Amino acid sequence: MWNRVEVKAKGKAGFKRNYWNCVVVSLLFTLVSGGLSGNEQRITRQIEENYMDPATLLGFITTPKVIGGAAVGLAIGILVFGALEVGCSRFFLLNQLQPASVSEMGYGFSHNYGNNVGTILLRNVFVILGVILFIIPGVIMSYQYRMVPYILSEKPELGPREALDYSKKMMEGHKLNAFIYDFSFIGWILLSMCTLGIVGIFFANPYKYASDAELYLAIRSGEIKTRDTSEEPEDVHVNTFEL
Repeated sequence: MWNRVEVKAKGKAGFKRNYWNCVVVSLLFTLVSGGLSGNEQRITRQIEENYMDPATLLGFITTPKVIGGAAVGLAIGILVFGALEVGCSRFFLLNQLQPASVSEMGYGFSHNYGNNVGTILLRNVFVILGVILFIIPGVIMSYQYRMVPYILSEKPELGPREALDYSKKMMEGHKLNAFIYDFSFIGWILLSMCTLGIVGIFFANPYKYASDAELYLAIRSGEIKTRDTSEEPEDVHVNTFEL
């Protein structure tokens, strides 16, 4: 069984080895995902503040501006975010083994793009359905399919159901520990909020992403293998991961 402290220590070491590239990738990914969710929140806020009456609400949501904005946001979310998530996952995964280039962010677009988009979309649909039914099943599904973007970054040839099933199998017996692992970052989240996101941009977010990649490697191998950070990157790469 993997150890939370070791996973975070190795994640931090990988992040610090390639500090600025990790910060850039983390920031770009956060900006894209934050921009999409921010657009949804703005529309929701407008509805809550001005269109609580059913008649006016119907008129508002059927306006070309709202329909167009929702369509654009949905299209970006489907066509861009999924492939970008795979690319960012690949960057942090590779970076745990050898210093990675920011260009790895484009991997999800250049390697089986359609499959990456479709698989991430299917994962999101399953998680959303779980949340709609009950909150707890949605949380469980989010952990069950947590490893999908990492799996696709390693094996882009896998179909949607294969990648989802692979992640589900990987996370058997690990979901609760992964939840506790995520909760252990709560201090960094609060500190980031207190500093208006500064700590998140320059430390907490890339540190979390790097640790998440290390968690994948730990679960994937069945146990955390000792990796001396002073070893040649090529040796580590060949012995532990196929990229």
